[in-house]
Amino acid sequence: MKDQRFTPQRSLLVMIDMQQRLMPAIEHGTRLVDQACRLMRAAQLLDIPLILVEENPAGLGATDARIRQAAPQAPVIVKMAFGAGDEAAVLEEFEKRRAGGRDQLVLAGAEAHVCVLQSALGLAARGYHVGVVSDCIGSRRAHDREVAITRMPGAGVSLLTREMIVFEWLASAAHLQFKAVLDTVR
Repeated sequence: MKDQRFTPQRSLLVMIDMQQRLMPAIEHGTRLVDQACRLMRAAQLLDIPLILVEENPAGLGATDARIRQAAPQAPVIVKMAFGAGDEAAVLEEFEKRRAGGRDQLVLAGAEAHVCVLQSALGLAARGYHVGVVSDCIGSRRAHDREVAITRMPGAGVSLLTREMIVFEWLASAAHLQFKAVLDTVR
């Protein structure tokens, strides 16, 4: 069986639709943004690139200010399709990153049962190793989030937690960034 672990060299972190007008409607939206910022900080310490994806910013606003502050250099790609891989500009960016060896997509964001789910399913079908950080996704209603999480593994999508992916990226307590990254999981 192929090694299913995510590595810093092959991973790309993707924040989906963490937008100003959407976050207040998301159950525990403030906590979701906090968790996402901590995940992004760990990724930055481990030199894992980040892409921000925005669904229809004219309707949902720009990416949440705290997310933008945590990753001011991250590219933002606009989409109208619910699935990120179904939007030509987003898929083109993913394909460019895959050509450079980044075939592992770690997804976080909103809404779990719409854009995160459709992105995960579509990208897994395109041959990406997709992981969804379950404590970094949200929906307006808990039941929708729960059903999305239940559906993903059947399509080959790995379910992760923030702490799980961070320790997977570290791989060892001997990692040079271990102590700095450890602060992101406490």
